[in-house]
Amino acid sequence: MPLINAATDEMMDLQSFCDWVEAQDPLRLQNIATWPELWKNFHALHNTPGLFCSFLADELEQELASFQSDNRYSGQSFILARRSGFYLRVNLWPAADDPFADVNRGHFDRFYVYGSQYAHDHNFDFLTIGLHGPGYQTDLWTYDNASVAGSVGEQVALTPQGRQRLAPGTMLLFRKSVDVHAQWPPETLSVSLNFIPEVTPVSEQYLFDIHAGRIASIEELLPSTRNLEVLVRELGDSRMKSHFEQMKSELTKQKEARRAERGLNGNSGGSA
Repeated sequence: MPLINAATDEMMDLQSFCDWVEAQDPLRLQNIATWPELWKNFHALHNTPGLFCSFLADELEQELASFQSDNRYSGQSFILARRSGFYLRVNLWPAADDPFADVNRGHFDRFYVYGSQYAHDHNFDFLTIGLHGPGYQTDLWTYDNASVAGSVGEQVALTPQGRQRLAPGTMLLFRKSVDVHAQWPPETLSVSLNFIPEVTPVSEQYLFDIHAGRIASIEELLPSTRNLEVLVRELGDSRMKSHFEQMKSELTKQKEARRAERGLNGNSGGSA
């Protein structure tokens, strides 16, 4: 996971940043790892005084029913803006002894994924920058996705890349299916800002057992299908069940095609 050096003293407000991104070639969102102009402007957005507080005050002025109505994440995340092809997300990171964490200790332990044993990758690129507080620490690894068949229990070579702290102004780039990380709670409440392209994932997300060096579990491309399966089983008629089985069949074919392609690439000289 590269540490991005795009520091600038310039400032760019939320509206200007979103307008600038929308005015660019949308294909650029497919690979933000090679977009230094975005990095600089993202840092300029981070420099805007009271960025999150001003946004939250505006949100709280609206009706309660509409508050964060487009937010599918947990209460620790807020959608700062959503535009065509991307969105901006703010995350809260409480300290381990914060009363906020004690409200639901089980949820908190899952929130800092995944402590000393487990780490995960992402199947999309995104940028993150520290906004407030000391920032969480994250242990980092990389791996060669092209050499992975993609099965639970599979041995995977994870290369350690050290530890970073997401302090204010520190920007990290998470590269899809390359960077692996685990997070640790900060000493005091911290806040981070993410830039996330809305692109279609082309590979699964993996949870790794970092001690065993193996895939512990696999997050499907469409995790909501698990909920759908329950609904279809309980409420579905024959037509709904037929369409759902067709969708599952197509997802299985896509997964098998990706694994076959990885196998071919490996046989033609890729690492194993």
